[in-house]
Amino acid sequence: MVTKLVFIFVFVIIIPISIISYISYNNYAKSIQRNTSAYTLQASEEMLARVDDYITDMETLTILPMFSFTLFHNSGFALQDLLQDQEVNINKTRQIDFYLSQLNNMKKGINTIYIISDLGELYYVNNMDSIRKDMDQKVLEWRQKARLANGDPVLISTQQINPNRSSPTYVFTVLREIKDVNRFESIGAIIIDVDIDVISNFVSKLDKVTKGKTIIVDKDNQVIYDSNHSLVTHNISGNSLIQPANKSRGSYYTEIDGESYLTAYSESENTGWRVFVYVPQKELLNDVWVIRNYTFLASLFIGSIALTLSILFAVAITRPLKKLIHLMRRVQDGNLDVTFKVKGHDEIGVLGFNFNQMLSQIKQLISKVYISDFRKKEAELIALQSQINPHFIYNTLETIRMRAIINDDLEVSNMTFSLGKLLRYSITRSGEIVNVQEELVHLGNYIKLQNYRFNNRFKLVNHIADELLNFQMIKLIFQPIVENAITHGIDRKQGSGEIVLSSEIGEDTIRFFIDDNGVGMEQEHLEQLILSFHTQFEEDKPAIGGIGLRNVHERIKLHYGEQYGLHIESKVGAGTRIIIRLPRDAD
Repeated sequence: MVTKLVFIFVFVIIIPISIISYISYNNYAKSIQRNTSAYTLQASEEMLARVDDYITDMETLTILPMFSFTLFHNSGFALQDLLQDQEVNINKTRQIDFYLSQLNNMKKGINTIYIISDLGELYYVNNMDSIRKDMDQKVLEWRQKARLANGDPVLISTQQINPNRSSPTYVFTVLREIKDVNRFESIGAIIIDVDIDVISNFVSKLDKVTKGKTIIVDKDNQVIYDSNHSLVTHNISGNSLIQPANKSRGSYYTEIDGESYLTAYSESENTGWRVFVYVPQKELLNDVWVIRNYTFLASLFIGSIALTLSILFAVAITRPLKKLIHLMRRVQDGNLDVTFKVKGHDEIGVLGFNFNQMLSQIKQLISKVYISDFRKKEAELIALQSQINPHFIYNTLETIRMRAIINDDLEVSNMTFSLGKLLRYSITRSGEIVNVQEELVHLGNYIKLQNYRFNNRFKLVNHIADELLNFQMIKLIFQPIVENAITHGIDRKQGSGEIVLSSEIGEDTIRFFIDDNGVGMEQEHLEQLILSFHTQFEEDKPAIGGIGLRNVHERIKLHYGEQYGLHIESKVGAGTRIIIRLPRDAD
């Protein structure tokens, strides 16, 4: 039986899978190469188009001096008049420098902008610390090329402008002859040196995708830019890197330092520049090789399974039954936290599912009995606590208040009445959620009692918006914060104290502000207090009702979530602000 099963698995599964895997590998490898070639060609053309757009912008900048009499009319000067003015003075120089600075700010990547007048004057503005050493020679060369172009832009390939420096600077140049718009005669030339890093920004994104390198050459095969910066300004005519490129666009394979590369190239219709993108073949076929290796390992795995499946077949059937018996013995020993992993819908799977259902029902019954017993004990505790009726305290305070009225002692009567209201609000069992109006009434009773004690020393100013008076919130939020302000802020200063309540309605949140004019806090003390809000909670020293500042912060977080709570701002001598942040759609 084992021999027959092995024979069947080998000829029915392994051989067909091996043949299919080999065919799929070859087709996938060819498809990857075709798709990568097309994608690389498209990406190179898009990159070259961005370079063309940038150069077009530079050429547009060079034509602006033709229209300077309108662009800078409000500045009080016209560039064309200045270039034809034979007098040399500071005002003229400043005006031309101002014009150059305006051009310089129009486009990123500009190294230097020069303006040469036909009177032999040279003006420039430089963004870098690299200045050409061969300026006299370049001025003659630029003027000659500008005249030959007769008003058309001229693009000069990459040059190194500081050959003696350890970190050379490379630029390419765009220049144009400046003509008098009235007489259409030459009055000078504008030259813009553009840092080669502009092209580097475009190329680096392409190289990051292809994991290869890029070379850009002009019509004469002089290297404008290359990723390694080893061939810049060199002429590579006849070099094997570009020799097979005999069309305006295409692809071919070449070798560099013994490694094969897929090369995609395209040519710009505007500048005549050509871009060559070299993608390592190992990067192209990396995924293909991974799939080949995985296929080989999968074939070995399937072969091993085929050889051992017949032996393990009986074991696979009996193993779940043994597992179920083991779990039953654990349940028999009192462990109900076991689960049978159901892996199918066969008879064993149904048996395991019913076993899990049975355990779940047993645990639910035990939980119901436990909860019932717990609630019974809780009811007994509540009944015991109810023997201490808070109405006894309220009635006693009311008796004291009536005695004070009989004795014409209105101050004691009012104090007793406010204290009764304060206690009733604090210890009532009517619920934890109140509205802002109720909180303000409770806070008013607290301030009354404090003013009785301290001879009307405290003033409460309420600027909370009327539309928030019915806003629902957990109770005992305002009073503990105001109490903290009185105890630690206002009470430590001379004279009266003022506490101002205000509000702010946001899109998702509502913020309440409680400001006092107390002594404030030092920065160190403030930081320690804020830090205590983020450490493990320990109850503060109890204020009225046993609720402190940190207690309020924790209650808000527990009820509304971690993103809500208190925030403190304070400065010595400038008072303290407490910000209460609550959700706008709070339950």
